[in-house]
This record gives sequence, structure tokens and C-alpha cells, in this order.
Amino acid sequence: MSFRGHIPGPLGTQSQPDLAEGGPLARNTRDLELLLKVIAGPKPVDTRCWQLEMAPSRLETLKQARVGLWLEDPLCPVEKELTDGYRALGTKLADQGALVSEANHPLLSLEHILPAYFNLLGSLLSTSLKPAQRR
Repeated sequence: MSFRGHIPGPLGTQSQPDLAEGGPLARNTRDLELLLKVIAGPKPVDTRCWQLEMAPSRLETLKQARVGLWLEDPLCPVEKELTDGYRALGTKLADQGALVSEANHPLLSLEHILPAYFNLLGSLLSTSLKPAQRR
């Protein structure tokens, strides 16, 4: 999504930052699809350079779907009500044939991810920050 029209835009949005995205929230996929058709796409100046074209999903049934649940991380606690809801959704998807499992990998941890993320984010945003803010 373009940040065009965000007033005021987030820090660093003189150009489109790589690590920040704007976009809609919706109650269901039909509403989300409608919103994306209205707002997704290139900035007017970029229309000759690229187009938004997404191929339709190749999944024909939920039996072809693979779902990984990453619901707990000590650096980002999530309310039990939410994790219970996501687990219940995972169970419903599994009952309909999807392969659902807990995402478990040593690198799938905010302890490993956040330093790299903050390093990249700092390099993107630092040009619009005052020296004291950069520190």
C-alpha cells in the first residue's frame, strides 16, 4: 500500500519505507477484497512501471493448506483470549483437512528477529530523525 494520503505520514515516508506498510482492516474477506481493489496499486507516477496483479490461489480445498501457529513469544505476550481464539480457529481448520501445527524453529523468536529488524528500521528512519532521537 502506498502511504500517499497519510497526513502526517510516518517518520521516514519521504520515500516508501521497506519495513512499514499501510493497509485496511476488514471484518471478512469480501470486504477486504473490495477495499484492496479501491486502494491497492502503484502511485500515479509509477503506473507505467508496475501493476498489481495477484494470481488466484491454487488451493482448491483446505486439505491443501498448511498453517503454522506462532502464538507465544516471551517478548510479545498476547492476551489468552486471543490465543485461545487462534487455537480454536486452528482446530476448525484442521478438522476441515488443513495441516495445522505449532510453528517451532529456533530462529522464530523475537529475541533473534528484533535486533535485525530494529537495525534495518533505524537505517530507514534515521534520515528524518534529529541526532538525539537517533541515539
